[in-house]
Amino acid sequence: VAQASSLLAAGRFDAIVCDHDLGDGKGLEVVDRLASRGVDSPVIYLTAAPALIRDAAAKREHVRAVMGKPVDTDALINALDEILRKEKRSSAPESDAFPRLVGDNERAILFAAFDETES
Repeated sequence: VAQASSLLAAGRFDAIVCDHDLGDGKGLEVVDRLASRGVDSPVIYLTAAPALIRDAAAKREHVRAVMGKPVDTDALINALDEILRKEKRSSAPESDAFPRLVGDNERAILFAAFDETES
């Protein structure tokens, strides 16, 4: 939660992939902080938690998709693609050819997370 909060304070993201089980809290805390800070980035929420948690996540304002774990990588990429295309159509000026995607550090974190869930 602390790491996500510091990243969110550093800037806007085109989309956020958030896991439910974080080392220092739950992903729902991160999603709630987004709303309280006025961050409007769409969220894909990942969880292996029961339906009650999935339903709670799906009802959050910025959550656009809830995906069960283990996550199918192709399904995640397709969900991100769909969300980014929708967001671009609804809010981005035509001059923005491509959304800003994750940088090298974020990409390493994302791949490390996939490696952990698949092992």
